[in-house]
Amino acid sequence: MFIMRATRLLSGAALMLANVQGERVEANEVFRQFQNESKSFVEIEHLVSHKTTIPYTHVLAASSPYSTFCSWLWKDDRQFYKLVARACGIHGTNQGAIEGAIDAHLEKVWNLIKNAYSELDGNKKHRKEGDTLRIFLLPEWALGRRYPADGTDFSPPLDFAEMQYIIFGLEKKMQKSGLDFSDWLIVPGSIYWGFKISHLAFNNVIYKYAVFNTAPIYYGGRFVWAHNKHLQADNMHSSEQWGYDLVQLFQGRPGCTVYDGGGARVCGSVEFAKAVAQANGASAGEALQKWGLQQPAYAILVNGLVVGLDICVDHRYMEGIDRLKKLGFADMFDIQLLIASGMSFNVPEENDGRLSLTLRKQGLAISSDGVQGPAATQLFMSLSDDGHGVTKQGQLVKIQVDLQRHFQEVDAVLLNSWTQGCEQDWMDTANKAYCTNCQTSAGRQKFVREYGSKGARVPGFCKAETANHNILKVWRLTRLKSKSPSATRSKNSHPPTNVSPQTSSSSSTQMQMPRPTRTPSQTRTIQLVVNVAMDA
Repeated sequence: MFIMRATRLLSGAALMLANVQGERVEANEVFRQFQNESKSFVEIEHLVSHKTTIPYTHVLAASSPYSTFCSWLWKDDRQFYKLVARACGIHGTNQGAIEGAIDAHLEKVWNLIKNAYSELDGNKKHRKEGDTLRIFLLPEWALGRRYPADGTDFSPPLDFAEMQYIIFGLEKKMQKSGLDFSDWLIVPGSIYWGFKISHLAFNNVIYKYAVFNTAPIYYGGRFVWAHNKHLQADNMHSSEQWGYDLVQLFQGRPGCTVYDGGGARVCGSVEFAKAVAQANGASAGEALQKWGLQQPAYAILVNGLVVGLDICVDHRYMEGIDRLKKLGFADMFDIQLLIASGMSFNVPEENDGRLSLTLRKQGLAISSDGVQGPAATQLFMSLSDDGHGVTKQGQLVKIQVDLQRHFQEVDAVLLNSWTQGCEQDWMDTANKAYCTNCQTSAGRQKFVREYGSKGARVPGFCKAETANHNILKVWRLTRLKSKSPSATRSKNSHPPTNVSPQTSSSSSTQMQMPRPTRTPSQTRTIQLVVNVAMDA
């Protein structure tokens, strides 16, 4: 039993828009009550013994670097793409769906979740009841992107109904599994999907599809939120156009805002939805507004922990610090999550001279990348409050943090990798063949001779372990002792005294978290509470 609650913030007071209670509430039904509003944050609470929330003090994590490399082949190795793209996602044709392909792919994702569940001791191992948060991630596109399996170079994006089928189909698997996901936060990649728009002309150009990239968030085995990517770097086909770029071509109505502008409606969204509805029906227009053009949540609060989520290139250009300023009640994240296909935490630093991480001391940065290989799927712990510290002379200082000096990478256990051999029991025929070819220079040349590759992309294809749908990284062998309290600072409070790296013990099984940045409420209610706070 759980309760979902949508609240709207009005001058510091909370006005209840929905208070739905019962044996089961369909998440999409609750969404209809607030989807058109601007989202400030999503709050999730797991209440123990039906009375109080236990703040999470420990985190266990698993992340799969499931390969999404194939889309990069479309850009400059088209023949290779035609023959191997099916290895990266949902099988399709140039006309669309193949019967059973979505279910087959969903089963692969579900198997990874079950493997992670097993590796992280299910939901049974706690120091105290409910004090351990378990996190599972998959890369961008890993949950759903259609690739041609018919020898052509294109398969249409998943449509809205297929996207919904994946999101709620995965929720159904969790609910019927008999497994306890009550303290699990799961972001199983994102879904690349879209609408037909071939009846529209944009600056005398006609595209067939408006596409979006949406990551569903699950907590307690329930779908609780859909997070949209804003900036495009998705290796689109020439027949596709980014939905957020298209909406800017429509005339906005009074009261609208730009994406992430704090308003209730993206400018042009009403007009764009009407245009889509003309070809696809009224329900498609409604879905475009409620799902495709949904305003973002600046953070997800999980039992008081402030969690940020980025999809690939958004991490580089849409800095977390700006979202925190809009929230107002926290100045640092407790956890930052990144799901990507070619983005890692070091990219903003190497290209722009600054990190896009805003973490308090001993906060965690966790990624899942499907392009750069298992090494790019990482977990870091921050060694300072976003570079704030006090010198030996007692002077408060703020320095620019860098990944090498101010974060500690936590060692992981890598499971089911090609680095462990090409004859493992779980491997299918394609896995064994690709794995074997990738081991030697002569083997890699087979991709040129037999698959028509130009050769330049083959090392990346192999590095990403493309077609390996069982690979998993697990962080369960490290315990990092907490030394700092809450990261949320008032003007009169002082940050921790250390800004330089410190070594920590790594002999236990969990990463210990300091107190959360936002104290959970002590409310008498049922098992799971989801609050959605919205700007006026």
